[in-house]
Amino acid sequence: MYRFMRYFRALLLIQIAWVSTLFATPMEQKYPSYSYVFNEFDVEEGYLYDENFISFVLRQENKLKRFYKHSLRRGQEILPTIQGLLVDDGVSDLFIYLSMVESGFSPDAVSPKKAVGLWQFMPATAKHYDLIVHNGYDERYDTVSATSAAIRYLNKLHRQFGKWYLAAMAYNCGEGCLERAIKRAGTDEISVLTDARLKYLPRETRQYIKKLLLLAMIGENVTLDFNAESVVLENTLIQVEVLSRTSLKEIALLLKMKEEKLLKLNGSLINGVVPS
Repeated sequence: MYRFMRYFRALLLIQIAWVSTLFATPMEQKYPSYSYVFNEFDVEEGYLYDENFISFVLRQENKLKRFYKHSLRRGQEILPTIQGLLVDDGVSDLFIYLSMVESGFSPDAVSPKKAVGLWQFMPATAKHYDLIVHNGYDERYDTVSATSAAIRYLNKLHRQFGKWYLAAMAYNCGEGCLERAIKRAGTDEISVLTDARLKYLPRETRQYIKKLLLLAMIGENVTLDFNAESVVLENTLIQVEVLSRTSLKEIALLLKMKEEKLLKLNGSLINGVVPS
């Protein structure tokens, strides 16, 4: 018994030391951008010390740092366009991280549920926000059209729920799901809605909002020069009018541009031809 107790005590001390190491760097020092990020999403600053959020950060930050860099490189040509549209229409440009969460900045992303594009629109929602979804032409793949539709949807959700983090949650789980969760919880506080024990929201949505906040904190550490690891964004998109039935192959030749690159930037043109 004595030997067992000594062994148990040693294990306990090791475990306590390990936990102390994890928390050696306070969250506000590791992510000084948190204040700006939380303010943009209407999140109380005290949420930085929420038990569930800290646990999520410790488990996911390395993985999400890699995801952030990969996504940024993939989307470097379209990001300035998306940011410009967000700011012009009254939505924080930090909602660019919502697109990152949804698609990793892949314009041709398709989910198992058949949601499509940078903002992962389902066909019904896309049509409700005036996106054309047709066999030969699907605007969910189009950077400008899909972003404009996402902005209208986010603004609508913000008017409905009053806070930007709630708009992001509703974007993921649906308006009805969030309304029921708030009613059951008796509050719209993020710490209550994301509590893993209370389970007012689906696990996917609880993880979704934490992932959004953490990616924004990672990204804004770089943007606000809190972190030396940066990815330089080059180029931007411009939108031009061309005649219907024009082939992207012809345009690529005129631009001296690789056809596959032009096709990737214009994923809405499924057949590589401008529709009539």
